[in-house]
Amino acid sequence: MAESYMAIAAFVQQGPAMLKIDLGQGAEASFMVAEVSPPSPLGPGRPFSSFALTGPLGSSLYLDEEQISYVQPEGPQDGTYLHITLDNGTSLVLTRPAQVPQASPRDLLYDSQST
Repeated sequence: MAESYMAIAAFVQQGPAMLKIDLGQGAEASFMVAEVSPPSPLGPGRPFSSFALTGPLGSSLYLDEEQISYVQPEGPQDGTYLHITLDNGTSLVLTRPAQVPQASPRDLLYDSQST
């Protein structure tokens, strides 16, 4: 299997992953990695691996391995991000989604009674 697939698949196997795309002027788009398809065992000329991404409002995007020209050497250094460059020069960052603490129903009840 190709090196870029292995680096990205290893990152995704460690937990939920989000792809951030810099849109310029401080704006960015984020997509969750929903599915990873390995390269075709049929050899060259067959379908490449694909990473299915889901975004806001049900949008989806597919990133094929053949579009990737560079993946951070040796994979993620600390397991929290992975830099990727596409063949068109676009830079992407694969990262972990922010953890949002979940409040228990008891905490919500307590907060509503204290006001």
